[in-house]
Amino acid sequence: NNGNVLTTLRPTDCFGEGSLISNQHRSMTAVAAVDCVLIKLPGSKVEAEIGKEHPLVQLALLQLVKRVHLMNQMRLIESGDSVYSG
Repeated sequence: NNGNVLTTLRPTDCFGEGSLISNQHRSMTAVAAVDCVLIKLPGSKVEAEIGKEHPLVQLALLQLVKRVHLMNQMRLIESGDSVYSG
């Protein structure tokens, strides 16, 4: 909300995947710096595909998303940005 740039994504990078897997709302907003093509994946489609995997794969994926979320929160804290809410 304050206009700070937290990161710049490169081609083939993605964002928001954590909210698809964890059912949490994204806490950040993305703004395109140049014209681009985005693909919106419905959460139901992602859940259906993950549901086909072995339970251990599902668990590993959930843990990975939690780790990425935690690392992002730590990066926000280190930056001193007031975006972090606890």
